[in-house]
Amino acid sequence: MQLDLHYSAWSPLILAIVIIRVGNIIVSPVSQALVAQFAPEVMRGRYMAVFGFKWTIPFAFGPLLAGLIIDNYNPDLV
Repeated sequence: MQLDLHYSAWSPLILAIVIIRVGNIIVSPVSQALVAQFAPEVMRGRYMAVFGFKWTIPFAFGPLLAGLIIDNYNPDLV
């Protein structure tokens, strides 16, 4: 069986990935700077640590919860 993958089929996916990555490149430094400005000087490290957890926690628990949903419930929910 041969997969029929044309460049035109991949172009929307590649464009979406480029847009998302450029958005991350723009937003990440700006959001970190805002957190540093909003934080009191003596608590800046704690604010930055909590801000860093905003992606760590979903990356840690997301696959686990998605697997539990797929195994025990309707996979279409994921």
